[in-house]
Amino acid sequence: MHFIKREVKIGEILRKHPHPNLCAYKGVVLDRANRVVGIAYQRYEASLDHYLRFGKAFEKDLMLNSVTQAVKHMHALGLVHCDVHPANIFITRGASDQPDQVVLGDFDAVHSFGERMSTKIGRVEYTPSGFSWGVPVDKSVDEYGLSILEQKIRGPKFPPASAFRAYMNANFFGKTS
Repeated sequence: MHFIKREVKIGEILRKHPHPNLCAYKGVVLDRANRVVGIAYQRYEASLDHYLRFGKAFEKDLMLNSVTQAVKHMHALGLVHCDVHPANIFITRGASDQPDQVVLGDFDAVHSFGERMSTKIGRVEYTPSGFSWGVPVDKSVDEYGLSILEQKIRGPKFPPASAFRAYMNANFFGKTS
């Protein structure tokens, strides 16, 4: 129950301080005894994880800028997402089947600045080494996740082909031009 209360609290903060790149919190679902049995968010068509797995085309800068703006907004509110990765990035497609809205969602790992990690640690691949239970949370957790996300989206960084040819020619073929 602690987890549900925590996520509802975060949802209420985000409802009071919305951002176009954060998943819209709609409220809670109650049972007949007035107990919270679910948390409602706006529904989106797909996740970035889906786009990456199935090789769907998307505007890389739009994707990265949208998620970065969402994270910056959370940081301005004193919140750290702690779980930035493709399965938590949701997309609504426009007429050309390209993403026209990109939002960051899944707020069950969110912590306040300085709060010790106590509920859920995000995916290992997107979490800095040394970050674990009991460690005070700061924005570096999200910044690390964003950097890994950028690598996933843009792919590995290679030198330009001309530089590679020049290196190969100079070091292996004895050519200098």
